[in-house]
Amino acid sequence: MTRPPSSLPAPTTAVAPEAAEVDITPHEFRIAKLVTEGMTNGEISSSLHVSRRTVEFHLTNLYRKLGIGRRSQIATALLTRGLL
Repeated sequence: MTRPPSSLPAPTTAVAPEAAEVDITPHEFRIAKLVTEGMTNGEISSSLHVSRRTVEFHLTNLYRKLGIGRRSQIATALLTRGLL
């Protein structure tokens, strides 16, 4: 039995390749957002009630996923991927 072609319309908006390639967890995104607001790791850990090491862990993963090496690059990396 042959199925008729799908009648679903083609997607109208394309996702930027950079955004599709990055899989940021909700915790990483929350921490990244606080970094972009100027908070230190200690301030972030206090506001989220997690250890400073947890903040550092998520930031390290975020740097790797975004292909960056500095905290100051987070906002730009998220903006260029349409995540912020």
